[in-house]
Amino acid sequence: MRLSPNIAVLLFGVASGLPFSITGTTLQAWAVTQGVSLEEVGLYALFGIPYVLKFLWAPLLDRFRGHAGVPSGRRRGAIFLTQVAIIPLLILCSFSPPASAAGQLAVAAFVLTIFSATLDLSIDAYRAEILPVGAVGRSASLGVLGYRVGMFLSGAGALIVAGLFGFEWAIRLVALVMALLLFVPSYAPEPDSVDSTDSPQAGSPRAIPEGGGYFEAFTDLLRSGRVGEILLIALLYRAGDMLLSAMTVPFLIQQGFALEAIGSIQKGFGVAATVIGTAAAAVLLPKITLRSAMVWLGVLQGASSLSYLFLVGNTGIFALSVVVFIENFSGGIGTAAFITYFMSVSRGRFTGTQFAVLSSLMGLSRVVVSSTSGFLAAVSGWELFIVVSAVLGVVGAGCGMLVPGKDLES
Repeated sequence: MRLSPNIAVLLFGVASGLPFSITGTTLQAWAVTQGVSLEEVGLYALFGIPYVLKFLWAPLLDRFRGHAGVPSGRRRGAIFLTQVAIIPLLILCSFSPPASAAGQLAVAAFVLTIFSATLDLSIDAYRAEILPVGAVGRSASLGVLGYRVGMFLSGAGALIVAGLFGFEWAIRLVALVMALLLFVPSYAPEPDSVDSTDSPQAGSPRAIPEGGGYFEAFTDLLRSGRVGEILLIALLYRAGDMLLSAMTVPFLIQQGFALEAIGSIQKGFGVAATVIGTAAAAVLLPKITLRSAMVWLGVLQGASSLSYLFLVGNTGIFALSVVVFIENFSGGIGTAAFITYFMSVSRGRFTGTQFAVLSSLMGLSRVVVSSTSGFLAAVSGWELFIVVSAVLGVVGAGCGMLVPGKDLES
């Protein structure tokens, strides 16, 4: 029995989101509760450096072959092996308290992000290859939805469990969820490629030639004549959202919200808003041009950051719920547009490597912006920090004007 391509994309998105939220927010929350300074907490964003450098080993994954004991096919086999590697690294993080084992935690978290970035590479390429060319918007929306669910489990779920049993057990529970998802590669369809042992999929997009090297893939990208547009969008489009997201949990903790409230509302209730936003994107994206999607959905995502001003000195649960809904709905619809854009410019011979180059550029923006967020928040105060995040988000959305005004599914 095989999973449908849509279900496979959704479940792979869940697996991809699990480790990202651990190194992105959960470890930060653990550090804040143990008295680690905001400046040091902001530096946790440096764990994300492998997301910036992952394009260096992307060609190896384009050439990957299945091996005995793992699912056949280069994409499914790579995904399975990476999931297996992530599980013990999560467990090691759970035995590394930020205040007393900072060095051990740093090593474990950094290696974890290496394998997390590798998992993203394989899943991004799988998603771009498995569905027909006309389903780009749907594929992006399903991937974002699954990713957000994974982030919810390792973000909201982890914070709720941490409030009851401690962060150690919360992280171990995430490792268990990753272990439960090990069945997905075995039952997911493999893209119709020359090295797959599966039969061709009905409605598969095309036969995928054997992957090439990094320079060939990058040269192919250069021939598009859109390098300036691609660089600006990859570096700036989500910079404002990244700046605010890096400090959201520390901000809420310092405002006086309990971990359980943050987990159940900021991370939990937010998933419902993200689902609605992603569903709206799945309906809206095929009906408008790529340029319109990038500009207007990006502006909405950036402007939503201002809603956090209502939580400065305010610990009301209703106010938190409204702000979380606005931010996550906007984030879900904006992220779907962003991923759709990436997929639209990396659907050639070197899908995996090209997508890796683009997402690495976005990762560079995230690491640089997020690693400075703690220092900026400490110096400026929360109100100015939130305003700067919103302004940066709107500026990034303006880069969407560079995108050709064509239909998303054309």
